[in-house]
Amino acid sequence: MILCEGLLTHLTLGQKQLVCVNIYEMLHCYGGVWITSDFIDIGSC
Repeated sequence: MILCEGLLTHLTLGQKQLVCVNIYEMLHCYGGVWITSDFIDIGSC
């Protein structure tokens, strides 16, 4: 299980893409799930 909370909101788009690729590769090799509570409320922007 990969768990992160509050990380993605502090990263640039490029950094988020790199994190996603790395997590995908780890989950593809070892299995598991990625849990994150990070979200952006587009209505508040």
